[in-house]
Amino acid sequence: MRAEMVGELCSLAARFQDQGEVSIVEMLASTGYAIGDEISDEELEGYLREHPELVNAWLIESKNTRESPAWYIFPPKDGPEWVVSHYPDNSRQTFTDKFKACAFYVRVYVKQLASRQTASYYGRVPKWKG
Repeated sequence: MRAEMVGELCSLAARFQDQGEVSIVEMLASTGYAIGDEISDEELEGYLREHPELVNAWLIESKNTRESPAWYIFPPKDGPEWVVSHYPDNSRQTFTDKFKACAFYVRVYVKQLASRQTASYYGRVPKWKG
């Protein structure tokens, strides 16, 4: 079950881009992932290494993100560093390996998405929407 969830989380962006009629929050809910679930970067990285095409889907998803707060992933510009950053607080992590960068991005992205879903489920407006 856990390996299946890791695969579904890693392919979330690609599936969302293929199925425009379902929200990404609904797709996340269908994976069984909940805010308290601990999925490691290593588990995600392993799956992404086996399915390298998924990294591009996450780059597209990041580029299409237009909300705040939000996580973003950027491929190297001048050098080997991949950057994963958060807006608006500008925290950032750098990586020289695209699979490590993408795994970190997927983990923080789905955690933030799940936190919105949880807040919505319990009838509380998330702090960032107040």
